[in-house]
Amino acid sequence: MSPWADLSNSGPSHYYNATIDPSFGIDEEDDHGQAVGVNTTYPDGLDATAPYLSPSFGDYAGFPPMLLQAGRIEVLLSDSQMVYDNAIANGVDCTLTVYKGMFHVFQGALDLVAESREAWAEVGRFLNRLPQVALIKSLTYIVKNHTSRSRKVHSLYLLIRSIVFYRNTAQFPD
Repeated sequence: MSPWADLSNSGPSHYYNATIDPSFGIDEEDDHGQAVGVNTTYPDGLDATAPYLSPSFGDYAGFPPMLLQAGRIEVLLSDSQMVYDNAIANGVDCTLTVYKGMFHVFQGALDLVAESREAWAEVGRFLNRLPQVALIKSLTYIVKNHTSRSRKVHSLYLLIRSIVFYRNTAQFPD
């Protein structure tokens, strides 16, 4: 969901959504044509386009099916588009849905916003179409490829939370 996947802030939405994104945007008077993104010193001194820092530039060959969701007005929209394009180029079954008028992690509104309900319904449909083999492949990938214990736990937590949330809220109206 709305991945922060390009720490170089090089995607076009880092420019064209700079003044309309309520999460990471800037005021119009502060806009001088610069790229806007998550304010961080994380990649300082490193190549921000390195795949281990910016998964947008990574190799997605062999990945399990992926669902990406992003808001149309978020600065990080092009991060999702880059991941999607890369995944598709590597033969991954990948879906990208862009929600009109939505901001970064709008899905957190749960049942309060129609677009959030729609997004969670999409997550449920995505999970329901995955055969158990794909779920096992996803879990195996997380365990094998995340080197730190905290990344493994966090990734597993997000996967399980998504499954549990959908199963507990499937009664939302469309």
